[in-house]
Amino acid sequence: MIERSHFYIPGYQLLAGPLTEFSPNDVLREVNDDLNSIINTAMSFVERGTIGSELKFMMNNTFGFVSRTLNAHGVVLENEQVITYGTAIQNIGRAYMTAVSQSPYWFTHYGRWVGAQYTTRNPSDVEFLLDYNGGDKFPQFASQEAYERITPQLLPVIDLLIGNLGGRV
Repeated sequence: MIERSHFYIPGYQLLAGPLTEFSPNDVLREVNDDLNSIINTAMSFVERGTIGSELKFMMNNTFGFVSRTLNAHGVVLENEQVITYGTAIQNIGRAYMTAVSQSPYWFTHYGRWVGAQYTTRNPSDVEFLLDYNGGDKFPQFASQEAYERITPQLLPVIDLLIGNLGGRV
């Protein structure tokens, strides 16, 4: 039985920039959903050598959440703000991926969101919890050997997919 896994993002507030006006729980919940999709796309590339014919912005849930929330307060993201918030979302996405990639389940199981909060020992850091029970995605790679072989191939692809800001923002 797989259990919940605890993760840590040091310096979250510095990375998040304007996203600090949102709860880290809300932002990282959306990042979690986006990155589960990004992992699937990256696995397709690792297995088949292609991600398909169209490369789009991969952090849609997170950007949509930020846009909707700001819009509800009368703020419409325009021009440089789109780039500023998009870059902050990418920074948090990369930090999140760095944190979860330490778990042997990070790409073989779906990490169900449990929650996040600022840490008590350093208020600029965030800790979060994922539940890997019952979320089998790639059982054929659920071994230590596969983790060690696939992780170095997946991480650069995921980093590139997170960094594709020009897709469909």
